[in-house]
Amino acid sequence: RHSPLVEMKAAQIASDGTYRKAEEAIDLLTPFSLSHTTIHKMIQKIGTTIQEWTDTAPLQDETAQKDKTKTPVLFIEGDGLMLTK
Repeated sequence: RHSPLVEMKAAQIASDGTYRKAEEAIDLLTPFSLSHTTIHKMIQKIGTTIQEWTDTAPLQDETAQKDKTKTPVLFIEGDGLMLTK
């Protein structure tokens, strides 16, 4: 098990690139050795925590629905995966 600080730093590095690049950076810059698979699992754990918080947190956006702009196509890319809605 890795400390929350290591998990947070791994997530920060991975958020700006791929899990493999995060693995390389961590191996080069720290005494830790984490595989890209471990980094992926850390990201999933952090994502679950954030989602649980988001689901229970009060809504901050008070913008009326009619004032919002509807996006016809949204592209999101993450570590080689592309989702469209």
